[in-house]
Amino acid sequence: MEIARQILISFKEHKRAWRELIKKPSRDPKWYPPPIDWVKLNFDTTNREGYSFVAVVSRDHKGYLNEAWTKQISLGSSIRGEAEAAWCAIHKAAAKRFHGIIIKGDAWNVIEPLQNSGLSPHWSIIAIVKGILNLAKSFVNVNFSYVHRDGNVFAHRFEQ
Repeated sequence: MEIARQILISFKEHKRAWRELIKKPSRDPKWYPPPIDWVKLNFDTTNREGYSFVAVVSRDHKGYLNEAWTKQISLGSSIRGEAEAAWCAIHKAAAKRFHGIIIKGDAWNVIEPLQNSGLSPHWSIIAIVKGILNLAKSFVNVNFSYVHRDGNVFAHRFEQ
C-alpha cells in the first residue's frame, strides 16, 4: 500500500511540474541586477564519477562578483544536490551578513517549495527545504527565484 501511495504522490508532483512548466518565466538568459544593497546568489550543482560539487556565485547591483564558493558533497540525486546548493547559498549569505538577498537556481523542483512554503517538496529534500526556510527568517529581505539554465551560466561554469 505504501508503494502505491508513493507512486500517486510522485505522479501528482510530475503533473504539477508539467503545469508549472507552462507558467515558468521565459528562457531569457540576460542577467538582471538585484536592487541596490541587495545581493544575488546563483547556485548550481554537478555530478561527477563518485562525487558532486555545488557552486554559489554572489553579485551586487552593479554586477560585480562579491564571492564565489564551491563545495564537494556526497554523490546523490540531482534534486538533492540542487537543494544542498541552495542551502549553501543561504548559509553563505547569512555568514556574510547580507540583508537583502535573491537566491536563484535552475531547479524548479527546489525553487518552487521555497517560493511557496505551502507546497510539499520532494520527500528527499524536505529537511533541507525546511532548513533553508528557517534560515530565511533571519534576513530582512529574501527572494527565491527560478532561472532557466541559460541564465545560470556563471554558476554553472564555476562549478565545472
